Amino acid sequence: MKLLFINSLKGLKNKKVQMLGIILLCFLSTAIYTTLNSALDMLENRYYDYIEKQNVEDFSFLPVINYKEDYSINEIKQLLNSKLRNINEEESVVINSYVFCLTTDTC
Repeated sequence: MKLLFINSLKGLKNKKVQMLGIILLCFLSTAIYTTLNSALDMLENRYYDYIEKQNVEDFSFLPVINYKEDYSINEIKQLLNSKLRNINEEESVVINSYVFCLTTDTC
């Protein structure tokens, strides 16, 4: 056992560059891990502080529209001619897409 230990020490003396490279590699990997871990902790803390200060909540809305039971195409045309004459382009696009969904079965 002593001879094995002595032989490994002699090998380390002869391969100083390799030993220095291994030490440098361990140091760099530890430094990178520590830096990234602390940066992640700081980002998480700032995120939770922002959520707490702004009172932000997660919210999602999924409308389920049964196009067959709602307005018919004729009713929409009547509304466009009477009450919905002065709509902007965005509203017109929404109404046209609704009419498209009524005419096809893809929606």
